[in-house]
Amino acid sequence: MGDYTGATEDLLHVHFGLLIFVVIAILFRRRMHSLWPVSMVWAFALANEAVDYFGVGYQVDLSALDVVNTVLWPTVLFLVARRRRISPPLGGLEQVAPERAV
Repeated sequence: MGDYTGATEDLLHVHFGLLIFVVIAILFRRRMHSLWPVSMVWAFALANEAVDYFGVGYQVDLSALDVVNTVLWPTVLFLVARRRRISPPLGGLEQVAPERAV
């Protein structure tokens, strides 16, 4: 695919990792803080490297780089979404305005 698009293999891994993350989240109606989309990205990345191992040859350093390129940004988005979900707002707790006397 790199020959067709002119993109490098590394760039294709980054784009496909993000594409898998977003498509799985949309198809299965999961949010970014769900384990499901990020787990699928990891599964696809590791499956791709297994295909490379049995098919075209295996180089540990290049395969590790492929996995990192594929999973890095989906994992970062997942962690940011998890952090925003469990941490309190920056301004602290909102204060409720007292009721007016009628």
